[in-house]
Amino acid sequence: MSFSTILWESRSVLPLKNFRNLQWRSSKQIADTPTETLWKVRTNFRLITFLKYLKMRHFYIGLPINLQRCMYDAPGVLKDDQYLALLQAKMMGVPMDELENRLQRLQRLTGQPIWEMNLLSTFEGVLSYEISEILKPIRKGKKYSGYVRNSSAVGSKRGFGGQKPEPETFEWNTESTIDYLTYFSVGQLSLASGDISLILTSPERTKRNNPKG
Repeated sequence: MSFSTILWESRSVLPLKNFRNLQWRSSKQIADTPTETLWKVRTNFRLITFLKYLKMRHFYIGLPINLQRCMYDAPGVLKDDQYLALLQAKMMGVPMDELENRLQRLQRLTGQPIWEMNLLSTFEGVLSYEISEILKPIRKGKKYSGYVRNSSAVGSKRGFGGQKPEPETFEWNTESTIDYLTYFSVGQLSLASGDISLILTSPERTKRNNPKG
């Protein structure tokens, strides 16, 4: 195989004009073949913002199965415990209005951008993309004989390679251990960090426990 094969592709309603190229590995790999499967995305959004859009759309509206795979394969998504717990609580049958309320309260507490339908609608009005899942051959690496003419041919002794780009940050990090699923499903979350202990209770739970309040 000397050429790439498009396994699946999709594009937004809005036409794509100025864009950047994004790429990550697909989980759909073909065993025992010299190939690799990749997601190739062209979009006018940065990677972190594009993934935020996919997460929001999946939470509020839902995504087709292939867009779900694209999202879950992307860097950092499966390490986002807060988002995964949010989806799990939704599958458990927690009403959307309660889930959104709990999510927004947690986002305010932790300094995250607030999710809401208006923001998703704004994204829908300006975001454009083209997504392809591609099967491509893996190039054979050049064999290294171990021979060099002299020490100068090895290169600089100061270090190896160029400067590596810093990875993008995808989720809020904290030293506290948080049970997100308990919070999203029940409505109460205990945060402990150092000498500070905080219990966050959703308004729905507070009202039920304190009918006179």
